[in-house]
Amino acid sequence: MAQYDITYRCGHTDTVQIYGTNTHGERERKAASYGYRDCPACQAAKAGQANKDAGLATLEGSPKQVAWAESIRGKFMPMLDQERQGCADHGANAEQLAKIDTVLAWLRGQKSAAWWIDHRLSSHTALRAAGQAVNKQEA
Repeated sequence: MAQYDITYRCGHTDTVQIYGTNTHGERERKAASYGYRDCPACQAAKAGQANKDAGLATLEGSPKQVAWAESIRGKFMPMLDQERQGCADHGANAEQLAKIDTVLAWLRGQKSAAWWIDHRLSSHTALRAAGQAVNKQEA
């Protein structure tokens, strides 16, 4: 383990601990790679704005939870929207599309940052199932 002073692409700086061997300069290469991306705070801000622009609910939780959940949602929702479009393109009927839309609306309205974090490793099918289960409970 070693600590490195990092200057991110956005200009912010931080000290980062990098673990692993350094026999062939692996840690230095990893440290250098941080310079090609924005800092975590800037990444979260960009994801949050994109999610807001996409009509997603404002997340609730600690600042760290919200930042993490914003990036999770920012990856999942476009993929789920694309899957929905694929279903429509491949002949899903109106009832099937309405069910998908109900789940997507529930996911867009999900305000709990902790929920997104807890489900970050879930497959799209599991996320849809979770949305459907909640819709049944609310009905």
